[in-house]
Amino acid sequence: MESTNKFFNKFLLSKNSNLVSHAISKLHNTYSTKYNLEKINFLKILNYISSYLDSGTVVLKKKDELEILIISNIVTLENLKKDLYFGNLEKSLNKKKIKTIKAFRNFTYKKSSELSKLIKNENIVFSKRSNYLAELKFLYLTFKEMLIFIFFDKYKNIEKYIILKDFVSIVSNLRLISQIEELIKVINPKIIIFTYEGHAWERLLVNLCKTKYKSINTIGYQFSTIKSNQIGFFRKLQKNYNPDYIATTGQKTFDLIKKKINFAKIFKLGSTNFIKRKNKKIKENDLLVALDGELNELFRMVDFCIDFSRKNIEFNIIIRLHPIFKNNSKIVSKILLKIKRFKNISISRESLEKDLQKTRYLLFTDTAICITCLSYNVIPIFFVNKFSKNIFDDNFPKKNIVKNTVDLKNILKIKNNNALTHYFKNYRDKYFEKFNYDELTKILKIKK
Repeated sequence: MESTNKFFNKFLLSKNSNLVSHAISKLHNTYSTKYNLEKINFLKILNYISSYLDSGTVVLKKKDELEILIISNIVTLENLKKDLYFGNLEKSLNKKKIKTIKAFRNFTYKKSSELSKLIKNENIVFSKRSNYLAELKFLYLTFKEMLIFIFFDKYKNIEKYIILKDFVSIVSNLRLISQIEELIKVINPKIIIFTYEGHAWERLLVNLCKTKYKSINTIGYQFSTIKSNQIGFFRKLQKNYNPDYIATTGQKTFDLIKKKINFAKIFKLGSTNFIKRKNKKIKENDLLVALDGELNELFRMVDFCIDFSRKNIEFNIIIRLHPIFKNNSKIVSKILLKIKRFKNISISRESLEKDLQKTRYLLFTDTAICITCLSYNVIPIFFVNKFSKNIFDDNFPKKNIVKNTVDLKNILKIKNNNALTHYFKNYRDKYFEKFNYDELTKILKIKK
């Protein structure tokens, strides 16, 4: 996989690569492991088909010129109440007389037109389909690129690493950029802030601004934890595909990114994951398990917890689903069927805050909750897996790493774990910090 990414990088930096080839998602692998390989399943096929039943237009609820456009995501319907990525950043900026609007990419199975009706503020939701004329254009460009792949040498150096199916992503990426451009023409923003991981659509957005709307500053937002196998985030491409700025969640991420990136200006913005330290409460639950976003690892962890529960009935365990699976009835039912015979293990029906308030330890593999939990005096435990490395650095306590049920029992039987070590306090205070708007204000003044 690592050598594959090198070939992809070389291609994207070459003269053979143009806007359409940059729209192929696979060329922008965000991780260096097979963790991000896509699998064909019924739900993905259903979502693809349903997208053509969606509204064909972007409904603009506000037509005044604005200063900042924020592009976020809706993963579950709960995101309508609380944005997992930016929180209430736009409302805070509006209070400071900075005119802002937020636009969501829709990852739910509901039509974007339905979600737009549920949003009670001035924000919007991008539709999963453009007008039919635009869709024909995207399909034409995709089919044309497929023919180039088959009959010409443009992709010669990477042809053994990609297949025709990979070209389908061109449609969705070009569609999104087209919709963003519609919005830009109406609101004329000075800044666009977007979730940044190194995906194809992010690079296309930057290119759009740098080639057609040069007065706009692009800011890629590092919204979550930085993983050791993360590569798309740090990938330097041709000048017009690299964001002007990268905003970080805190000092620790700022220091890390500053060492690795020289193609953008770095500044601290803060995070919606920032939480004031909570008062200690009686911890009635022994372990909260944050399940993975990758299905195989998810069920491996569930099976591990079941095995542990069978052997250690004295410990209470709560399983918490990843947001992308929380409303997936098929997966929830499968987990419930697996755990129904065990009284000391259950699926969480509470908010994350309530879960963390009443638990002593957190078992994790790949989630930002391992940082958030520190504000609740919850001790993180890393569950060894083959897809991802520990989010924390090499100084993470070895005693907090588990490979088997015996390791986990040795940790959980220690009841007096109320005091965080200096190591964990440093992560708690400097990874996800409170939002600071000074740099955004400076960038706006530069544009005035």
